[in-house]
Amino acid sequence: KINKILEVNGNIIMHDVQKNYRIISEKVIFDRNYKIINSFGKSSFIFLDKNNVDINFKVSGENSIFNQDKKILEIENNVILEDLLNDYTIYSDKIIYDIKKDIIKSVDKTKINYKDNLLVNTRDIFFNKGLKIFRSNKNTEIIDIDNNKFEISNFEFNLENKIFKGKKIKVYDKDNNILEFENGLVNLNSNELIGSDFNFNFNKNSFGNPENDPRLIGRYVITNKSSTTMKKSTFTTCKKIDGKCPAWSISADEIVHKSEKKRIEYKNAWLEIYDTPVA
Repeated sequence: KINKILEVNGNIIMHDVQKNYRIISEKVIFDRNYKIINSFGKSSFIFLDKNNVDINFKVSGENSIFNQDKKILEIENNVILEDLLNDYTIYSDKIIYDIKKDIIKSVDKTKINYKDNLLVNTRDIFFNKGLKIFRSNKNTEIIDIDNNKFEISNFEFNLENKIFKGKKIKVYDKDNNILEFENGLVNLNSNELIGSDFNFNFNKNSFGNPENDPRLIGRYVITNKSSTTMKKSTFTTCKKIDGKCPAWSISADEIVHKSEKKRIEYKNAWLEIYDTPVA
């Protein structure tokens, strides 16, 4: 009582009705002087609505520090954060939640599951809950519901408009084609990918000769499940040889690759033989 420290052990439920949260833990130490709550062992923080009925989101892990004055929660070891309002889950080794600023930070390896439609593997994420935007400057791998894999040097994911974007993006699709571009974005609503300064390397078996290297390069690309449209692009199937131009190529103002029909269509096209326009 003199130090104003309360220690409780065994199946603890601590409910702050005014601040709309509940703590469940194996052991809690509450320092009333500094307004700090330490939990030990398996612990869960449950953040409720204003009526203390519905769960907005919850954070589970092992061992935590909650500063009631600064409204900052730090929880570590096998952390799982579930946002029930926005339907995503974060898995991390450590999460810091600044309630005043409405900002969540994860430390080190982090995985995000968004509506079971998108799996994100990255490190050190920053999530602004108010703006509903995830950010990370670390190398990131994203796998979508169609099993397309994205490798991105850094990324931003906006939950409001369901768009993620990044730099130096490499995409592996289900047909083992590889699309690389400098800057791009993916719209989950329209299932479209848009990028600039791209290289599109087809699966070697796409055009009947596995010895060749079918590929497209260009300035701008937009792709969806059925087709890929490219601007100011060049296509060839010639084998890649360092320092040598392809034996033939077709360049065009617009090229459309229709994946199901395995067909490429050209608009305002010209044929080049060893970099010389001939038709």
